[in-house]
Amino acid sequence: MPLKLSLPRSSSHARESHCQMDVRMESPPLVLLGPPETSTGALASGIFKLTILHQPFVHVHSLKLQLKQKISVHHPPVSHCSDCGGSIEVLQEWVFISNAKFPSGTQFWPFSWLFPGTLPATLSTRHISVEYYLEAMFCYATPDGGLSPYKPEIMKYPLELKRAFVPGSDTIHKRIFPPTDLVANITMSSILHPHTVALMEITMTGFLQTDGSEWGVTRVTWRLEEHLNYTPKPCDRHKETIRFRTVQEKKILSAQDLQSGWKFVDHQFFLTCQINAAAFREPTCDAELSGRFNLKISHYLIIEAIVNRRKGATSNIGNARILRVSIPQPLTSPAGLGISWDEECPPIFESVGPAPPAYC
Repeated sequence: MPLKLSLPRSSSHARESHCQMDVRMESPPLVLLGPPETSTGALASGIFKLTILHQPFVHVHSLKLQLKQKISVHHPPVSHCSDCGGSIEVLQEWVFISNAKFPSGTQFWPFSWLFPGTLPATLSTRHISVEYYLEAMFCYATPDGGLSPYKPEIMKYPLELKRAFVPGSDTIHKRIFPPTDLVANITMSSILHPHTVALMEITMTGFLQTDGSEWGVTRVTWRLEEHLNYTPKPCDRHKETIRFRTVQEKKILSAQDLQSGWKFVDHQFFLTCQINAAAFREPTCDAELSGRFNLKISHYLIIEAIVNRRKGATSNIGNARILRVSIPQPLTSPAGLGISWDEECPPIFESVGPAPPAYC
């Protein structure tokens, strides 16, 4: 006889869905302008839509919408502990319906919330990820007002929260290389954005020496590095028994090796090159998490030049040096127009002064 396997029955009753939920965002993209200390946040607003299907009315126990922040640790200190593996925090909750008899049709509810400027932006790395989403839960009710055994309807709507810095004027970095007289000036954009192109200008002086010799440049290399410093800490139950360790990683996003392309004018070195951010290999914008999820991601521009001391145009003395410069280079999302939500709002009644006197 054929063997029959019985599948376990679900604890909740299943039936055809009688509702359809949707979210329509009306606010611009969620961008936190400036560092966490000075950012005024990002304003999110939208419309929640509920449509009752196939029934003239439905008994509703509750309908609520929650805004959640989820932090997931991909390699937690204790693999079987859910608290070590991350956290889920409810930032805001809206209750639209409670113990009501809802007729067939479509209903809309507006919602809005201000993301504080201290929140971390959406992040996805191989160690940890931060995400935000809206979760709507529709719970059926019995005719007498109790909670129905039918499975609730759940809908999730992801949100992307970015952090950006308003770009300013170009930054000039000056470096001196003792015991030589060489001085380098590097002009760079104050902020780098993914999928953009930035110019870098390098000027060097002090090549001519007092004994008649001079320094000559034979090679210039630059690279943009991404530094990750991550310290996953266990939860309160395991912090006394589990020792945590710090993970440090370096990744080269882009690099270039130049053996020509510069020019000398009056014993001054000039070089202009492009940093093509569109060719970056999986870049992650600057980010910082504090507390139990201690994470910091930063970027540095490394410039190295090989110089050789020589007598005349071709005779090398053999005294070669490597000049190395490390510059912190922020990498953030584009700021758009660079206008925060509070600067877009019209003035309130109390902030408007009295009108001028009327003229007869």
